[in-house]
Amino acid sequence: MMIVSTGLRYSTLPEHPGIPLTMTLTLNPLMGHLSATYAVRAGESAAFASRFEFNMFSYESDIVLGAEVWRHKGEEGMEGVLKAKVTQNGSLGLLWEGRIKELLFSVGGLVDFRRKEGVMKVLGVEVAYSS
Repeated sequence: MMIVSTGLRYSTLPEHPGIPLTMTLTLNPLMGHLSATYAVRAGESAAFASRFEFNMFSYESDIVLGAEVWRHKGEEGMEGVLKAKVTQNGSLGLLWEGRIKELLFSVGGLVDFRRKEGVMKVLGVEVAYSS
């Protein structure tokens, strides 16, 4: 019997008196991939996370730091969320997800400061209708 992938996850319960956090660890021995994440909710409107990835066969690794900031709309719920990430490879990603009445939209981009062809790597827009 061969184990293809395994993972562990720890998350605090909503009743936990401290800061809510989540940690994960996944391992895929067939591909040699190891990933560890740590996320913490830093208040009513913000969360921060980090991810470390390592490949045992190629010794390649990556560290990603991310943040989310939510914009609330009174007692009606969320109006939108701004997501940002930065990697050790010199890229910066920004994404805005929001809602205007029944339209859900996402606007985002990825900038890679190490590219010689130009720093803008990806730019995208997505619009969806929700009834």
